[in-house]
Amino acid sequence: MLRDPVADLLREIFSTATQVVVIHDYFIAYVVQDAATIPNAESYIFSPVSASHRPFRLLKDNKSFQSLEELKGLSSIQGNVTPVIQNFFALQVDFHSQAAGTRFTIYNSCRSIEGDTVIRFQAVAVLELLVVRRFSEYAKRVKEFGMVVRDWAPQVDILEHPSTSGFMSHCGWNSCLESITVGVPILMHSDQPRNAFMVTDILKVGLAVTIWAQREQIVTSSTICGVVKMLMASREGEEIKMKVEGIGGATHQEVKEGGVSPLGVGFIHYPHN
Repeated sequence: MLRDPVADLLREIFSTATQVVVIHDYFIAYVVQDAATIPNAESYIFSPVSASHRPFRLLKDNKSFQSLEELKGLSSIQGNVTPVIQNFFALQVDFHSQAAGTRFTIYNSCRSIEGDTVIRFQAVAVLELLVVRRFSEYAKRVKEFGMVVRDWAPQVDILEHPSTSGFMSHCGWNSCLESITVGVPILMHSDQPRNAFMVTDILKVGLAVTIWAQREQIVTSSTICGVVKMLMASREGEEIKMKVEGIGGATHQEVKEGGVSPLGVGFIHYPHN
């Protein structure tokens, strides 16, 4: 349905531009496939997951990964994606091979966060907010010491607040980046096992509330309390805080003008008339 209007838009843009650059999500490869018919057009995939996600998958599928001590805790993502999404994902593969120009994947990451990991594992060379069903009852119980946010909240502003010492998250990659960048440790009750592994086992900037193998079990308040206490009042918690603050500071330097992140997209050239 969207392919034709997108193709018309691209041709209209090309009629007045010297170059067309298309940056798209993997799941809409079918929609943007006509970029290949436009002279001097380039298309790039934007990947919202971590840069380590692909090598982790490849290493997990390869039996030799068992010999790497650091990857012992890497879990399967079975049950993480529905068959419908898997089939839809597979349908996009053929259209990627038809794409225009030199192909790159743009990752939502920073070298200070994942650079060493990506190199080490041979990758790509080649509380999100607490959800409570019974809002009214829960809000009454925590009104003296907490707050339930029912609508959208400014997550980055909350993470940057000096009173925020930890972030309980489902471990979506955007949230991981936001928390790490501002130097806030992550407590993971995760539906994203590869991101959780990256945060706890590789970067060591967070603690797991539960592990993926126990995803069907109910998480008790005492379990959460124990992990919070470990973060706030233990040597391990202090080490995690120091580590995430260090990575966060390095990340701020990377995204400044002249840093490696802005320079990293220099492969996209914008001709001047």
